[in-house]
Amino acid sequence: DASGSTIILNDVTMTSNGRFISTDTLSTDASTPTLIVNGGTYTTEGKAFGTDTVYLSPITLTDVTVTAGTGPCIEVCGSAATFTDCVFTVTGFNPNDYGTTAVAVSWMGTATIESGTYTSTKYGAYVYNSGGTITINGGTVQGKIAAVKAEINSQSPLSATASIIVTG
Repeated sequence: DASGSTIILNDVTMTSNGRFISTDTLSTDASTPTLIVNGGTYTTEGKAFGTDTVYLSPITLTDVTVTAGTGPCIEVCGSAATFTDCVFTVTGFNPNDYGTTAVAVSWMGTATIESGTYTSTKYGAYVYNSGGTITINGGTVQGKIAAVKAEINSQSPLSATASIIVTG
C-alpha cells in the first residue's frame, strides 16, 4: 500500500527490460502517492513508467529522457501528470495502439505537456478508450501514424470523455 508515499528520483540512469515504476491497480482513496522524477535517463525494452489506476495521484517529470522499446514511455491511468523539458522516444511496436505511444492517458487521467519532445513509431500522445485529457502547451509531439489520437468506446462509463487540447 503506497498511501501517502512520495517517490522521488533525481538524475538517475536506469536500464531495464520492463517498467521502472509500476503501480498496477493501486487504489489509495484516502491519501494518494506522489511520483517526482527530476532529470535522468531511463531506457527499457518495454513500457517505462506505469501508473495504472492511481487515481488523482500527482506525477511530475522534468528534464527526463525516456527511451522505450514498445512503449508507452508513460501510462497516466487516472493520475494527474505534468511533463516539462522531457525527451520521450518509443523505438519499436506494440500490438496495442496505446502501447506504441510516448504519452498514454486512460481512466480519466490528465497529462499536461509543457515543453520537450515526445516521439513514437505510432502516436506521440494518445488518450485511449477509457477516457482522459492531454493538454499540450508547448514542445514537439510527433508520431509516424499521428501526432495525437483520442478515442472512447461504448463500454466506457457514461462520464468518460477523451480530449486533446493543443495551445502551443
